[in-house]
Amino acid sequence: MTVNTYKKSCMAVILIFLSLIATLSSLSIPHTIHDNSELRVLRYGWPIDFVVQDSSRYSLGGDGPPLPYVWRIASPWENPTTFLPAPFLLDLIFWCGFLALLGWLIYRISKGQR
Repeated sequence: MTVNTYKKSCMAVILIFLSLIATLSSLSIPHTIHDNSELRVLRYGWPIDFVVQDSSRYSLGGDGPPLPYVWRIASPWENPTTFLPAPFLLDLIFWCGFLALLGWLIYRISKGQR
């Protein structure tokens, strides 16, 4: 393996790793709940939703916390959760493309300043 091929392989692995981090970190984006019916279908992921969760067993307002309420993803062991692999892969491809474009732009700008 030549040095140039090795560098490209390392960059590809780093790009995929960073894309995976960006994709999974989108699960932490909170939702604002205005009504208990919104807890039935909560979608997580950005820009494409790849996790769907049913948190309707919790009650907000009344005896529970007041509405509107900021909700984050709950435990998949306690709430029915569906993972959608095709949207997850599309999300991963989106982040790979975005980060590759960003890296290319940074490279071109820094190369132009020399």
